[in-house]
Formats: sequence, structure tokens, C-alpha cells
Amino acid sequence: MIFRTPSFQESHRIFFRSRSVRRTVRSTQPLKMIGTACLSLARLASLAALLCTAISISLCDPLDPSLFASVMVEPLDDHAANGTITIDTDARTLTLPSGDILMGEFVTNAYKGVVVFTFNDIDITNAISAVFLTSGSPAIALLSKTNVELSSGVSFDLRGQGPGQGGDRRGGPGGWDGRDPSYNGDAGPGAGGGDSGLTGIVGGGGFGGYGGVHSWDGIGEIGGQPYGNLFLDLIGGSGGQGNPHHQGAYGAGGGGAIEIGAAVNGTLMVDCLIDVRGGDGSTFFQFNGGGGSGGGILLHGGNITVGPNAQLLAAGGFCESGGAGGGGRISFFGTGKTVSPTAVLSVAGGGSSWNRVLGDD
Repeated sequence: MIFRTPSFQESHRIFFRSRSVRRTVRSTQPLKMIGTACLSLARLASLAALLCTAISISLCDPLDPSLFASVMVEPLDDHAANGTITIDTDARTLTLPSGDILMGEFVTNAYKGVVVFTFNDIDITNAISAVFLTSGSPAIALLSKTNVELSSGVSFDLRGQGPGQGGDRRGGPGGWDGRDPSYNGDAGPGAGGGDSGLTGIVGGGGFGGYGGVHSWDGIGEIGGQPYGNLFLDLIGGSGGQGNPHHQGAYGAGGGGAIEIGAAVNGTLMVDCLIDVRGGDGSTFFQFNGGGGSGGGILLHGGNITVGPNAQLLAAGGFCESGGAGGGGRISFFGTGKTVSPTAVLSVAGGGSSWNRVLGDD
């Protein structure tokens, strides 16, 4: 399911929250204390977040750019970013096309944490191609102390990987890996389950929606469960389950998580591609691994504009005959928002070409 200019109040996977109605005010205490305060509320909020599907419950505002030091004096503009930018959150590095390496700051949360890169300004408007390639376990935050403008020549790749795409089974930054056929590994809070018996039924990862399962079983039983709240913790999608009847049938990784934020009184304009889709499950006739769930996209600032060429993709991964991945989450936080009628915002569940239960939107 593709959302075009959705009603944010009607879609529980795509959500806009205005600063004028925020439930809490961010503390002026140091950042580490803020992170601890958010973490202490996480367990209490998790149940409420799952029960409230029409409106996200927010106990903490997004990251405030004013609390971080800039990683370089110059803005991140066309000159600096025209080419391939590589982000490795394990190493906490952002490597520019020039070869210059910038060090980010790690912020803890209830899950994998976030690596933050803060700039005085982010203005990539005329670059022929600015491609952000990402890897690592923690999620990514790109913050500006003023404004953010990202044109159609910019793309972010935080997709989960899957054997079905000819790749491995790693999750995108902030997401979880897919499981192997022996049920090894932590595939996340919405991990797809499986049946080790004769049927070999396996589930896709859940996040914004339930992961899918074989049509022989019921959805929600071994498809991954929904979880999380992007305002509370920046978090990605969960992995699918590997199939025990074929040692090559691995589950796919969940999509990653990215936060892009301008100053509280700044403007944020995205007209680019942000791809946090879940990975596709492996394909071995009926013995398939489950798809990964879509990841998370959090955009915040003063006024937010989603341009006509924007593609914000958080769909679940495809699975030939097992459980497809559930859809991810897209959230906005600001004083106002404008979405072009031609922009594409997708939190769809993954598809399947066989008679199986799809991932949930």
C-alpha cells in the first residue's frame, strides 16, 4: 500500500506531531541525563505505545541540534557532498567524497543507540548525485543547527539485506539481522517466528505492522509483532526467520532507522530518496526464509516540506512463499508540514507471489 499525501491522523504508521501539542518539554540538563530520562520511561511507555495504534504516544522530543557540537565548520553542501558519502555507525564515522573523515557522537537509547552527525547547515540542493551508503549496528541521526534542504539528487540507503536480493542478511543501521535456519541470532523485538516441524512455516519480521506467515497458519502467531515509537527511541525493523528445512533459506534483515532534523525554528525540506525497506527473504521453492520488516524515518524541524520528488520508503521485504515483512514507521515532528501530492510515502507490508499472508501495513 502506497500513501500519497496521507491523512496523518488516519494512518497509525505515518504520524505527524505538532510542537504546539507536545506532551513534555525537553530538559536543559546535559544530553546524557536526557537520554537516561527517556530510557527510564521506555519500559512504562512500551505497552502504551503498542496499545495506542491511532496516535503515537511521545514522552521525549527528537534530538535537539543545539545540544551537539558541529562536526565541521563548513556546511554540508553541494561542494562537500557531491559524490558518495559513507557512514559507518560502528566506527562512528562519516567519510566525505573528498576522503575527509568526520567523527560522530554516540547517544544511547533502549535498543542499539544512535550515532549523531551535526552540521551548522545542511544544504544539498544542486548536487548531481549525493549518495549516502550506510553500515553498522546503531541508527543514524543527521542534524542541522539551522536548516535542512535535500534535493532530488540525494539518496540514503539503509535497506535491510536478504539472500533473496543476492546479499547477506544484515539489518540496516538501527535494524536487526535475519535469523539462520537453526533459529540462531537476535532478530529484534519483532522477530519472525517459525515452526521447526514438518511444515517449516516461517514468519516475517514485524515493526509498524505484523510480519506475515504462511497461509496455513494465522497472522500474529509466528509473524513478528509490532513494537516501538520513533519519538521515544530511534529504532529500525526486525529480521525474518530462516527455514529449518533448507540450510540456505535465511531470513532477511530489517530496514534501518534514520533521523534528519533542523533547528526548532528552522525549515526542513526533503525532496530526496530515503530507503529503509526490509530485506527480501531467501527463495528455495517452498522452503523460504521470512522477509525483514521496514525500518524507521523520523523528520523534525520547524516547518517541514516533503517535495514532489520525495520517496520515503519503509515497506516490508518480499517473500516468495514464506512470511513477508511488516511495514515500518514514518514520523514527523514540527510546527507545520506540507506534503506534495506526488510524493511517495510507503509503509506497506511486503508482498508474496504465493498464497501466503502478506506483511501488515
